[in-house]
Amino acid sequence: MHHFLSVLDTRAVEYEWNSNGTGVLWIPKGKYETPGKTRYMPLEYGKVTMKQLKAHEWSYLRSSSRRDQDSYMMYHCLLNSLTKDARSKVQTWREDYLVR
Repeated sequence: MHHFLSVLDTRAVEYEWNSNGTGVLWIPKGKYETPGKTRYMPLEYGKVTMKQLKAHEWSYLRSSSRRDQDSYMMYHCLLNSLTKDARSKVQTWREDYLVR
């Protein structure tokens, strides 16, 4: 997982998905944490829940914003980086991670 997240962070720098506090990989903290603060997913992935991720995605989904475009690009980038076998395993859980 560490290697995967490191590679994701490298790609995030390249495509500016890591823009400090505003990039698609910056997830708002939960309502019981410090308000207005965010977590950077590649560095704090174990501290972010699926509920927080989905709420964040819903905040910009279909908004024609940079975040919406970056999310789409990141999905395809990650999917295309997997082997055929890995992609088959991941896509089994598609309904758990795909926000429509």
